[in-house]
Amino acid sequence: MQCLHEKVGKIWYEKALKKCLKNGVYSPGEEKAMASLARHLRLPEEITSAVRRRLMN
Repeated sequence: MQCLHEKVGKIWYEKALKKCLKNGVYSPGEEKAMASLARHLRLPEEITSAVRRRLMN
């Protein structure tokens, strides 16, 4: 079940990050919001950092 939870959480995290990056600026407020979302989704740091690396490069 954990694997499914992480897959679904990753999808939501990725969608939210794409929305934050849409205007080309990633503000400190958006960074805090994304950290809060990751905590609420209980996503491991390995997943969130991999998504950030992929989308922000």
